[in-house]
Amino acid sequence: MEGRECECRAINLMIGLAEALDALIEEAPGRDDKLGRAAKNILRHLDNQFQTSAYTERQEPYYHLLEEMREPVKMYTYGSSGLDAEEMVRNRIHANDELKQLMACGSPYRNKESLTETARVIGEVLETFENGEVVDALLILAGQYKKLSCATA
Repeated sequence: MEGRECECRAINLMIGLAEALDALIEEAPGRDDKLGRAAKNILRHLDNQFQTSAYTERQEPYYHLLEEMREPVKMYTYGSSGLDAEEMVRNRIHANDELKQLMACGSPYRNKESLTETARVIGEVLETFENGEVVDALLILAGQYKKLSCATA
């Protein structure tokens, strides 16, 4: 999966994460599973992107960062907390421009200027999550979804 289709997938995964966080805030039934599934889906997307030739040639820091996220996601699969898995995945992406760029399906990160627009949006959304503003994050994601014409991707 490449280009716009991949970016739209990333936006959809972030929307899923926002919905899971909203379920947590609202104390909805099944919220822990929603968080765990969102983390698992995002990690799967990152792993798939990492397998592209542009990234496999540059193992670090990607391999190490992905490995850090795998453990809590694996633990969730075996019955541990979905919240722990989600927090690890969300915090790692939030703290690393390399992972934002990987999530957004861009070329390997070189510097701040090399971040794609979608990677920047993902960063803004993650910052908005940190402030507990899930609805605002959804509005930001909706804007990027529309800009990328994801409904037709």
